[in-house]
Amino acid sequence: MNYLKEQDNSLETVCDIPVGTGKMTDILLKFNLKVTSGDISEEMMQFIDLEFREHPNYMEEKVIDASSLPYPDNSFDLLVNIRLIHKVDPSTRIKILEEAHRVAKSYYIVSFGVDSLWQKIRMKLKSRDPSPGREKKKQIKKEIESVGFEIIKERSVLPIFSNEVIFLLKKNY
Repeated sequence: MNYLKEQDNSLETVCDIPVGTGKMTDILLKFNLKVTSGDISEEMMQFIDLEFREHPNYMEEKVIDASSLPYPDNSFDLLVNIRLIHKVDPSTRIKILEEAHRVAKSYYIVSFGVDSLWQKIRMKLKSRDPSPGREKKKQIKKEIESVGFEIIKERSVLPIFSNEVIFLLKKNY
């Protein structure tokens, strides 16, 4: 967020989907952004309402599906989507990316599970199946660009221990 705010200090509105327990919403509010939160879980929305309703920059929360957002085109300066897209099948992933492109005015922060040899070994040692949405970085970049985003920055999250990569994307019009 620091990098993005340095690049574009005109950011005002953001939508955090899925909000989960509100960790990202809390961070976004600290940057003095007007935050709307969404999640498919009604229980999470009730928790989020109690947690943030008194904050002056907290706008609203809605039970929503990230692949079918109930907002008009270009509704938010920034859309944030952390720890979801690698858990869905490829066709749903594309729908989520398309919806993000439609609803975001300018930027999208999204995390992906990236498939790598090291992560395959890790999962095999843990006797776990990989998430259905994990892909090679080349495929992820192709999908990002195919829906109209350009990659501004990418950062691995704990590279040895996690397959998660966070991308900062800018909308191409």
